[in-house]
Amino acid sequence: MYCLEVCMVVAVLSSIYGNAHGQSIGMGSCPHVTVKDNFEPVKYTGRWYEYSRIINTFQLGGSCVTADYTPEIDSNNEFTGNILVKNSMINWRGKTSSIGGKAVPLDKSTNDAKYIVIFKNVPTNGSYWVVDTDYESYSVVYSCTSIFGLFNLKFLWLLTRTPEPTQYVIERMNSVLETNGLSSYLLSKTNQKNCKYIELS
Repeated sequence: MYCLEVCMVVAVLSSIYGNAHGQSIGMGSCPHVTVKDNFEPVKYTGRWYEYSRIINTFQLGGSCVTADYTPEIDSNNEFTGNILVKNSMINWRGKTSSIGGKAVPLDKSTNDAKYIVIFKNVPTNGSYWVVDTDYESYSVVYSCTSIFGLFNLKFLWLLTRTPEPTQYVIERMNSVLETNGLSSYLLSKTNQKNCKYIELS
């Protein structure tokens, strides 16, 4: 009886979260994924253009997607370790939409590329793991949320330094996915054509 009840709960929650956040749902806790060694956050800052993503409701219909990252500097003019985040896109209504927040290292005592992203006026925080990056052309970003340890929601973003990356850069990102056992099946290419981007401040 217990198994039946648990299975029913999982089925209902899977339906709810699957419809709300896309189809990147799996059973059990989040799988183990390695991240970039000796991550250098300051080199990572600047503008990134979204090449592709797993479809999700908070970006539904979004095009011309950019992510601007800035080092957070304290009153002593020193880097805090946090990264200020500004995500922008053209929404399905054709209007510019932006959200600001902060990426905080999961463990400031290490150089792990694992962050928790806190957005203004958003009740829940998200994980942001840099699986791999060369800082200059591409970044593969992974996020996973475990729901009661019964199933998980996975997100994936491929970011590039230019709106239309070269085939070489695309192949490098695909190689990272393959090496880390991350499927590209659910990735949807982001429209970056005829965009008027927000100027970097």
